[in-house]
This record gives sequence, C-alpha cells and structure tokens, in this order.
Amino acid sequence: MTLRELSDLVGLHDLELKSARAVCVVASMIGVLFAGSTVLTPLYVIYKQQFGFSQITLTLIYAVYVIGNLASLLFFGHVSDAIGRRRTAAPAMALAVVSTLIFLFAQGTGWLFVARALSGLAIGIGAGTGTAWLSELIAKKNKARAAMIATSTNFFGCAIGALMSGLLAQYAPWPLHLSFVVYLVALFVTGALVVGSVTKILAGLCTDSGAEPWRSALENGGNGPKVGGYDDTAARGPELRPSPTTTLPPRRHDNEGSVHQQVGQGPQPRGA
Repeated sequence: MTLRELSDLVGLHDLELKSARAVCVVASMIGVLFAGSTVLTPLYVIYKQQFGFSQITLTLIYAVYVIGNLASLLFFGHVSDAIGRRRTAAPAMALAVVSTLIFLFAQGTGWLFVARALSGLAIGIGAGTGTAWLSELIAKKNKARAAMIATSTNFFGCAIGALMSGLLAQYAPWPLHLSFVVYLVALFVTGALVVGSVTKILAGLCTDSGAEPWRSALENGGNGPKVGGYDDTAARGPELRPSPTTTLPPRRHDNEGSVHQQVGQGPQPRGA
C-alpha cells in the first residue's frame, strides 16, 4: 500500500466518523421529540383529579395530538425539502419547548388541549425532518438503515418518556412539574446539538477530501446529498427548473449511421 492510499484510507475513516456523529445527533433529536409524546401519559390520572374533567375529556386530550400530527403532514410535510433540514428542525424544537412550557404552567383543561396539539405538530415536523435527514446522511450506505434508526429511536424515545415521567410522578416531588422541567432540559441540550454541532460537522465534512456532496448540505441549510437520485428542484421553485426553451447540442452522425446526442454520452466505439 502506497503512502497516498494510506492517506486516503485515513481520510475516509475520519469522514465516516464525522458522519456517524451527525447521525447520532439527528437520531437523538427524533428520540427526544417522541419522548414528549408519552411524558404526559402517566400524568393523565393526576390531571383528571386536579382539574376534574370527565373520562371523555381525557380521551379527547389524548386524541388531539393526532390533529397536530395531521397538520404537520398536510401543511409542513415538504418544508424541509425547500428550506433545509436544520432550518426546519430548529422551529420544531422550539414548538416542542412552547408545548412543554404550557404543560408546565397549565391552569386548566384548555391548556392541556393546546399543549397536546402543539406537541403533535412539533413531533410531526421534527420527526419527518429528522427521518429525511438520516436518509441523506446515510445515502451511500444501506438505505434501510435510516428507516431502522428512525423507528428504533421512535420506540426508545416513547419508552423513555413514559418511564421517566412515571418514576418522577411516583417517587419525586411536584409530579405535574418535575417531569416537564427534566424534559425541557433534554430539549434545550438536543436543540443546541442540532443547531450547533451538526452545522460544525457538516462544515468539517466540506473540508475533507472526497466530501463534495456535503458542500451542498451546508449551503442549503442542512440538506445533504440527494437520496436515490431524487430531484427536489420542483420543491425549490421554478427558478431552478430547466427552461423549456433549452436547446440541445446538434446531433452528430458517425459513419455507421448511428445518432448520438452529445449530452453526457459519446459515440460507441467502432466494432462494439
């Protein structure tokens, strides 16, 4: 092995490590967001006793989460394709913080409805963005790995959120407040990692040899290389689409009568 080959191998290994760090940060964001969907679950009984609402009201509070999820899919499903993953993830984390603060200072049943709907909206936007982001970060590897990581962090986050909240409500003081304080800390730490660390990691990837696909990731607000040849120019506006009046170079005929358009393809070798 030559010195040049050894240097390229070391550079590739360093590139993979930096990419793995970015994957961990984005996966953590997905897990923390989904933890917020179950933090409330062990506290429903306490809220019911304190605010005095009925069983049907409890069911509606639980179900209004889906309204936020549907709104995120219908109105914000492709926002991250247009403005970038990081620029979409940051507002999603901010929405999760607002939702948690409303839970923390809730004074009545109406507060729970609003907070639960905002929680569903934040998780829908953030989880969708994070899953697409993982697909881009793992674009050159097994594409099923991104879905596996997103699904695993989803389940793990849901389990940790309910477990943490239940234990604190049972054995710690302030059962309706302490769980949300802990969750707020997790949101702030994860948000700082997403906004700060991922940007630095992508910037480092841009300076490495062979990392050209990641330059667009930083320039487009956190978007990575396209996955599976997916072309997102339609989502980015008409100014980036090919003009319908674009003319192709003139055709050229070789002596054997075959026609070749000189658009990324040359004539076939004779005798082929």
